[in-house]
Amino acid sequence: MTSLSTIPIIISFAFIFLIVIILSKVLGSKVWTATVNQWIVVGYLALGLISIFVLSFTTEEVKKYSIEERKAMYEDETGLWNSLLSGKKNSDYEKYLQKEWEIELTSDQIRIVPHLGTDIKADVIVETREDSNSNVIYAKTYVIPYQYRGNDFTRHASLDYFTFEKNTLIVQQVNNQEFRFYEMYPGMQILDQINDNNIEHDAYYSLFTGRTILFLNVPSHVNIIDESGYIYYVR
Repeated sequence: MTSLSTIPIIISFAFIFLIVIILSKVLGSKVWTATVNQWIVVGYLALGLISIFVLSFTTEEVKKYSIEERKAMYEDETGLWNSLLSGKKNSDYEKYLQKEWEIELTSDQIRIVPHLGTDIKADVIVETREDSNSNVIYAKTYVIPYQYRGNDFTRHASLDYFTFEKNTLIVQQVNNQEFRFYEMYPGMQILDQINDNNIEHDAYYSLFTGRTILFLNVPSHVNIIDESGYIYYVR
């Protein structure tokens, strides 16, 4: 559910409140005679409804994933990795292909080095092909969406980890990133409590997904100098 799903609730409350006020004016004390304290309570309730109404329109719309979608991504994260590592392509995972590019080498050698940082946040898988007349490496970047509790924050994660300079592929190593989701989208905390209250105990509700994989297709005669120590090769 999105934040806009709260609008029918707001309209319903507002309609009921309006009917009560009108009937009170027309029929007098037969319907409701409000004291000062009661008007104060009504005022606070109205203020709360107005606040939710404003949040629904001012909070940045966030892509939301259903429980079924979260379960599928959680399973696909492992499935995509195993598929690429085994060399058995599965078209079902091509939906996670984010970028496709080529690396043109000027020699028969490529260095793969890590950049500054402590924690690798991307995986690199290499497969070789017989192509003695080419020094071109075909690269694909796959991204499993980064999400937590159904809220997508892929665009806030560092995804472009790879740069190529002078026959050297630099794999960015990024320090642990801490995402404070409700600081990015302040209004979502209240709206999520309203919308997601019934599903928070689901087994897949709090699952985190998110992974970036670089898949390299390299001519077999090219010498790969791995200075990073975390390159995986197709079995």
